[in-house]
This record gives sequence, C-alpha cells and structure tokens, in this order.
Amino acid sequence: MSTHPPVVRPFNSTAEYSAYYRLATTAFSSNPSEEEAQRWQNEAPQRPGFHAERVRGAFRDDQVLGGYIVSDRALRMGAARLSIGAIGAVVTAPEARKQGVARALMQDALTFARDNNHALLLLDGIPNFYFRYGYTDMFDVTALDIDRSAILAQPPTHYQIRPATVNDAFAILALYERHFGNYTGSFERSLELQAYDLLHQQKPRIVAISPLGNIEGYLLHGTDDEMAQGREVAADNWDALLALLHYHAHLFSEESAPTTLLYFLPLEAPMTHWIIDTLTVPDTLQWHSPAQEWGVRSLAYHHHFTGWMGCLTNFPLLMASIVPELQARWQRSLAQWSGEIVFTVAGQTRVLHIDGAHIQLFEESTAHSYKLELSPQALVQLVFGYRPLSQLTTTEYLSDQARWALAILFPVGHTWIPRSDWF
Repeated sequence: MSTHPPVVRPFNSTAEYSAYYRLATTAFSSNPSEEEAQRWQNEAPQRPGFHAERVRGAFRDDQVLGGYIVSDRALRMGAARLSIGAIGAVVTAPEARKQGVARALMQDALTFARDNNHALLLLDGIPNFYFRYGYTDMFDVTALDIDRSAILAQPPTHYQIRPATVNDAFAILALYERHFGNYTGSFERSLELQAYDLLHQQKPRIVAISPLGNIEGYLLHGTDDEMAQGREVAADNWDALLALLHYHAHLFSEESAPTTLLYFLPLEAPMTHWIIDTLTVPDTLQWHSPAQEWGVRSLAYHHHFTGWMGCLTNFPLLMASIVPELQARWQRSLAQWSGEIVFTVAGQTRVLHIDGAHIQLFEESTAHSYKLELSPQALVQLVFGYRPLSQLTTTEYLSDQARWALAILFPVGHTWIPRSDWF
C-alpha cells in the first residue's frame, strides 16, 4: 500500500464529490443514505456564497480519503468584523484513519485561511482531537431546561402561531439581528441567505404573530428524537415568547410527552430572565428541599478541547480587526488612561497605544511600554472572553492601571453562537 502523504485539493469531478458526500453523510447525518448524500451534494452549490474550491478533499493515488468544507464568514464582535474560515464536515474514510489524513486537511485549512486573509479558523470539534492542530476552546453552549408543566400552567396569549415561509425572511432576520447581533460569535447574514434557509429548511421554523399582524418571535425546534429541543428562539416580548413555548409544549401526546423542554439561550439574555421570572411549577407538594428544586434550570456544557474551538491564523490581522470594538468599549467605559501595551504572540508584536479616550494599533513600541506575552491559544480565549487575562498569562509586569485597562478592553462572557449559525 502506498504511504506517501495525502494531497489536499478541491474536488474536480462528480464522482469525487459523491465519494466525499457519502463519507460526510455517514459521519454526520442521523439517517445516512445514498439519497441523503445526493441531496446534500445537490443543494450545497445552490447556497448563496458557495465556492467549489471551498469543498476540499484529501487524495492518495486519486482515491478520496476524506475532506472538509471551509466557508468565508464575517464574525461580529460589536463594532468589529473578523474574517474567519468556518470549518465543517471534516471526515476521514474509515480505512484511511491514522494515515495522516486529518493532519493534511488541517494544514491545508491553515494555509487556505492565510491565503484568503482570515484572522481565525473556527469549528465545532469532536472531543480531544483538534487541540493538536492549534485549536482551543472559545465558547461553551448554554441552555435552559424548563419543566413542561410550568409552560402549560400559563394562560394562553393572543398571539397566533404559524409555520414560517420565505416571505418572512425580512422579519426573521430582523429578530435575529435584534437578539443575537450584539454577541461576539454571531455572523453577518444577508437577506438572500435568510430567504434561502427558509426555502430549504430541514428543521421547521415557527413564527409568533401579534394581534396587529406583526411577526414578533420565531422558534426553530428539533425533529424526531430531538423534538424537545428549542434550538433557537427569539421574541420581542413575553407574550410572543410564551406563545412559542405553548406551541412547542403541545407538540407531544400526553403519553409520550417529555417532562422538560430544552432551549438554547444566552443565560443573561432578556428572554432567559422573562422565563425565570414568570414560569412556576403548578405542583410543588413533593418538593423536599425547595432551594434545590426548579421549574427552570440553567445549563452550561463544558468539556476541555471539545465543541466550539478557534485557531489563530493571522495575528496582525486579528489585532487590527478588533480595534474598532476595543475603541467602542473604551469610550463606553468613559475611562481615561494613557499608555502602551505590547502584545507578543509567537514572536510577532503589536502595540495598543491608549491616549486618553483614543486607541490606536502600532507595530513599534516606545521604551515605556508594558509587555504582555500570550500563546496563540491564550489570545483566542482573551478575544472571545472565554477566560480573564489573569488566567491566561502572567500579569505581574503590568501596573494596576494597565490591568484595569485590559479588563475593560477584554471582558469575559460576551460570546454566543446562535444555533442557526452553526456549521
């Protein structure tokens, strides 16, 4: 058997595409089949923004050993926009595992990202695998587990519920922007892409209609074994949200109804607070320790080197990209301080120059700068607010004022990736 390293390149024939999509469907579909693989293969080129060279395969002697998809995305971080490569559907043929295929794919992704001026690569990874290629944790998913009886105990609202159609694209996109657009981790989304998703949706979206006829909420829920999941929900007021929860709770026959429903939400979102402040379990007679009982339970999913991970690909570009948001955070704080902080990452340096209320980025520092050295992984976690600076590197050489400034510029806990943005 030939053992020379795999070659990674775009697929260039229908047969090569078919071989890849069969592998990907087997790995990622809940119901893998030849028909599902063909559907995926047929629909992918129709998606707005599709580029054939972004579907890339690993080959040895013209045999497809695996592949991945990389998409161009503009990730929002407040006033900043970060160009990222979104990595998805990474797969290796079973007979080709432990032959360097994954390493070749990840090296190709890194080269591709640098050639296309991406500051970062992001992926939703399997456990304990991608860290070896420079990726690190940057976001942990959160959710609310809600006792179904607490939803059913609420009186119905005057909002109407119906399935979403492509004509609802503008209203749904506006809801997405209002509720998720301010989080680091949401992506710029065109009306064309929103309409395409509604036209080809595999998972149903439901909209809540106010008495005046306005769309003021939507729900994306799971199907089959995941029917009890509210994958994404956005609502402008409690009545619209409750109407969506009522609809979801009534999807089940009482004989097979789940005890709880799960909704993926930021834990500090207004919708989360409405749910916690309003829903109560109607029967608490069996409670033994009320402080440990619940009608709504907050969940956070943590596992080191698992799930959402990021990889730094261009340090100077990342630093330049985040300056608009650093400036906005600094001005919102009304802070006044002057100084320079030199960031050194993998031998490269960039200097944050703060002069009163203004921030600039320089390549050279003065003799009176504060020095801050970070690994590429630590910088990713700092930018996404995954960990405070004090847990990522030593800060003993910083003054109290410099630490205070960095705490303002790099707060913890501002990242959320809406479920409709997962890839």
